[in-house]
Amino acid sequence: MYSKKRTKKKWLLLFCLAALTACVLIAIRMDRDTFLGARILEEEEGEKYWAEATTQACLLTLQDTILPRNSSSNVTFLPQSLENSQWQGGLRAGEGCRLYFIRDEWMEDKAGAIQSNHAFRYLVLDREGQLLDKGYLVATGMAMISWHLDSPQQWDKIDGSVLEGEYTGTMTIFDPGDESSGYRVLTSRMYSRIRGNSSRYADKKSFQMDLLDSQGGERKESLCGLRNDGEWILNSLTADNSRIREKTGLDLWNRIAADNPADERGSRAVYVELVADEQYLGIYALQEPVDRKQLGASQEDILYKSAGHRWPTEEEFAYILGQSWQEGEYEVLVEEDRWLWQEGETEYSWNPVYLKINKHTAKLQIDFWPEDGQDPWQPLRTFINLMHQPDTDLDTVDAWCDRSNLIDISLFRQVIFGWDNLTNNTYYYARKTSTGWKITYVPWDLDQTFGNGWWACHNDGTMNSTAPLVLGRDEACGDGYEVETQLPALAQSQAGNGELLNRWYQLREGVFSDEALIGLLTENQSRLEQSGALIREREAWPTWEEDVDSFEAICQFVLLRMSYLDEYFDGLEKGE
Repeated sequence: MYSKKRTKKKWLLLFCLAALTACVLIAIRMDRDTFLGARILEEEEGEKYWAEATTQACLLTLQDTILPRNSSSNVTFLPQSLENSQWQGGLRAGEGCRLYFIRDEWMEDKAGAIQSNHAFRYLVLDREGQLLDKGYLVATGMAMISWHLDSPQQWDKIDGSVLEGEYTGTMTIFDPGDESSGYRVLTSRMYSRIRGNSSRYADKKSFQMDLLDSQGGERKESLCGLRNDGEWILNSLTADNSRIREKTGLDLWNRIAADNPADERGSRAVYVELVADEQYLGIYALQEPVDRKQLGASQEDILYKSAGHRWPTEEEFAYILGQSWQEGEYEVLVEEDRWLWQEGETEYSWNPVYLKINKHTAKLQIDFWPEDGQDPWQPLRTFINLMHQPDTDLDTVDAWCDRSNLIDISLFRQVIFGWDNLTNNTYYYARKTSTGWKITYVPWDLDQTFGNGWWACHNDGTMNSTAPLVLGRDEACGDGYEVETQLPALAQSQAGNGELLNRWYQLREGVFSDEALIGLLTENQSRLEQSGALIREREAWPTWEEDVDSFEAICQFVLLRMSYLDEYFDGLEKGE
């Protein structure tokens, strides 16, 4: 009796194992016969359908949301996580439609298909097996934003000189996430406008994007792991053909700031791709703005932004803010809610929170300020006047700013060769304290860095010739750039170079080491390459030049630059 029971259990166990094996084999077979939730047709049968003409458009959806699509090339895009080896899918083609993919060897190589920008062919059939539609599907390793505007635009025809450039519509972001987060599809109403100064005239536009709720009010969401907010920047990165310089600069500054409580973190950015009205617009940096929220500012604080080559002098402040110009006999115009006039060779523009002298000589605006009726220019105006006076002592400078912030900004600009960030493209955050105001410098707009754009000034024609050059007052270009981190003569004599040198050697062993800098560049370059986005970007915007925009050229510049700065600071320590 016992022997019979053992035999029955053995056969039952064998039956269960066989059933489990069969289930696994069926699952493997089903997995091999499906791709992204759709059936796979063998190549011979698929080619027959591919040769036929389509009869109706069928848009592919994920999570009941239409996927981004470039209509001119008949390509639909599907964002995928680079951290996940499995395809993320579940695609549909509409009610009564059956989606098929033609078998493709790249289905077995997710990473390779994404990096090579491979296009899978799909077919949409009706229930009777008749062809409805066909097209290409490209998987991208990057989050993608898709716009559908209320009034669709032809984006290659947009004129940047049209200052309005305002749009409303629907925004959808497809974020594949990573190993710790799931796939997210978010749709929202939005308002957008073209942004930038000179960049607004480029073919590839940058945008401000505000999320809206169904009533037109602000909607706050966290996008791609960034802060929870309703105001976003889509930076086209168009001034840097490599598309890695600006994000590397932002990442580097934020690493420096994390090590110094006197510094303020700048904008954070992640790479995304943008499709607008079924037109592929390319790689963008989705950025957090530098604003009250980013800085943790109080209602008493003030944020200034400079877009000029130097600060205004006290005499210029007194002339513009004193409004004595209104008594002149020259014509005064109003443009964009600003007074605009000219005296002699100099052009001026002003409103209560904006002033400009000529195009780029001096240009300041106030982004936020206390609404208490006080003059919002006074803190920065006083600080500038003190820094312009050679007899200002070190105690006075220290009362108005933390010199470790000035040192960090100065060293940061030297490392990235930020010739376009000397006074220009800098925020000055004035924080109200119990003892007065404290001014903190925060960098912004870092595309003209790591050797980029120098030929706009003067050199021998190669970006590496900038490596042996220290950015200093009137040394960067011949057009009036200044270094506003430089201390007044008396304060400098009192401070010496000890703190500057100590901070240089400290950072050189950390975030300024060759390994750390090349690592940041490599991280961003790899993201663009492995996602396949760099191939699409260069096809859409073929402005890349190997001698200045290649990854190898930029890395060479960085290594030459750091070698020269080592010599410079070693000489400074020795008193040479």
